[in-house]
Amino acid sequence: MSASEFCDLEEVTSDRYLGVILDNKLNFNIKHIEEITNKATRLLNLCHRNLSYMCSREIKTTAMLLSPP
Repeated sequence: MSASEFCDLEEVTSDRYLGVILDNKLNFNIKHIEEITNKATRLLNLCHRNLSYMCSREIKTTAMLLSPP
């Protein structure tokens, strides 16, 4: 195989692999945890908004007691 058959690789600081974000030193990146918590927060806020309009007070109270602080 000659050198002309190879292509240059792009260097990146982080990338997603199998759902986990790794940095350029192959360390588990804190950015991964931030993305997961942001996604969970958005879902919790969506549930909270929907519960406040469609459900009785008893259901809302139960849901808020079961959700994390």
